[in-house]
Amino acid sequence: TGTHDNGIWSYDGANSTAKWLNIEAGDCGEIAVVSADSLYANYFTGHKIKRGKKTGGYWTFNNAVVPMVANQAGGDRFPNGSQAILVQLHDTLFTTSQRLFRSTNKGATWQALPSAIPNTVVSGDTLYNVSFMNVLTTAPNNSKIMYVSKRRYQYSDTYPTAPLINRSNDGGNTWLPVYSRTDTIYGTNTAFTPDKMLPNLHLNRIAVHPTNPDKLWAVFSGYQKNQKVYQSIDGGRSWTNITGGGLPNLPVNALVVFEKDGLLQLVVGTDVGVYYTNETLISCSGGIQWQDFMQGAAAGHDFPNVIVQELEI
Repeated sequence: TGTHDNGIWSYDGANSTAKWLNIEAGDCGEIAVVSADSLYANYFTGHKIKRGKKTGGYWTFNNAVVPMVANQAGGDRFPNGSQAILVQLHDTLFTTSQRLFRSTNKGATWQALPSAIPNTVVSGDTLYNVSFMNVLTTAPNNSKIMYVSKRRYQYSDTYPTAPLINRSNDGGNTWLPVYSRTDTIYGTNTAFTPDKMLPNLHLNRIAVHPTNPDKLWAVFSGYQKNQKVYQSIDGGRSWTNITGGGLPNLPVNALVVFEKDGLLQLVVGTDVGVYYTNETLISCSGGIQWQDFMQGAAAGHDFPNVIVQELEI
């Protein structure tokens, strides 16, 4: 796990004397685990991505400095640990800032890809500035299909609005606009009725169906009741609110989707722990229902009541 101010910590549950070990210092952000002895981590300090390798029980780390990024004002801006999101595809890495970068040699060198989402968009008579890309994900059954999202801000980054989402079908070389409410650069979307839109909230995660790259789920931060989880069946063009019942009115930070026992499973991490639903619960007559993992050891669910920022299956 990566921690701000306290570096990288590792835990080996197979070890009878297992404990958490600090394997690297500094201001760490997101971690991408490749195997039990290999990982990548992004860092706030120095704007780096570090590659870690475990040999003979000890970890060593090499630094790969991410290139500077020219922002819309003409200056230089680095991606940092809170914004850069890593996606590991064999030896290929992606990291995000205002632009998208790709490395095909384990982070040794980086290539700036064509702008996935422009830095400014126009909606009606209003010019919006676009901040960093904050979500990047791939389809489990086709790594060429990728989705990226940027937050959009009006004027001086004061008024957050709904996210922008683009899709690539060729591994990030080219991108197609998928979702925005009314921006002229994205074209007119006749499917945009209020019940098919995403909320004006911070998008935290996008997950793609294990075998259908056009079926997506998105989760949101914020304290707006019943605006936590959304589903798309048309590649992100339109969305349906599937928040349902059982989730607290708190930010949903993490999301994983997978199949188990022939059923599709959705698991989310919130500010107070982990919740899950599946196709049986989604199909029940009372609407979508979520169950928590904090019901106690007697129920087989003894997950602690803590903030969950990341989930991996």
